Amino acid sequence: MEIAIFPIPNCVTFPGQTVSLHVFEPRYREMVEDCVKSGRPMAVCGVKRLLEKPKEKKISLETALTTNLSTFEPVPVVSYGTVDVVEKLPDGRLLVEVQMEHRAKIEAFKSQEPYYIAEASVLEDMEQPASATQALLRAEISARFEALWHLVKKDDSPVPVPLESLSFSQVSFQVLGFLQTDPILAQLLLEEQNPERRASILLDILCSLETRSA
Repeated sequence: MEIAIFPIPNCVTFPGQTVSLHVFEPRYREMVEDCVKSGRPMAVCGVKRLLEKPKEKKISLETALTTNLSTFEPVPVVSYGTVDVVEKLPDGRLLVEVQMEHRAKIEAFKSQEPYYIAEASVLEDMEQPASATQALLRAEISARFEALWHLVKKDDSPVPVPLESLSFSQVSFQVLGFLQTDPILAQLLLEEQNPERRASILLDILCSLETRSA
């Protein structure tokens, strides 16, 4: 499977999340348009490191504003999905939404210029039979997420995602998509293939947030 890569430092996305992007750099505008035309999915992900520092040379203000002069190496596990152009602005900038559908493990890079296209395989959770542990984790996560939601919103607006309707594996990803989590921890949770372990760590995060908000 081929996926295009949109790297953003300190960014982690999760399956089930809708990611909104303002795409202004020419090479990534080209990438988005190619994804829409070809049906190629796109990943929005963090980066491991800066591969090439901007070269010190005189450039125009227009170039500086429309071009990212740095190249980043993507993380090994990403979320990816379908790209939709919401609006194309008069100057060529794109307002884009990406519906994150699955996780993928990057196996190799088919190309790196002008943007990354990766050969990747779908990353699935390990199979675990339904259990009392899962039921308890789901109930605790749902209750604490709902409490935090109302604390932040300060009204009776419903929780945006009915967690009881999701599979156990999906619950943690849906909640993580709404939290501001340390990117290193978030990436570890994205890569975690044991859904019970991932949910247990998420519950610890929610308990910590609840304590700090009290």
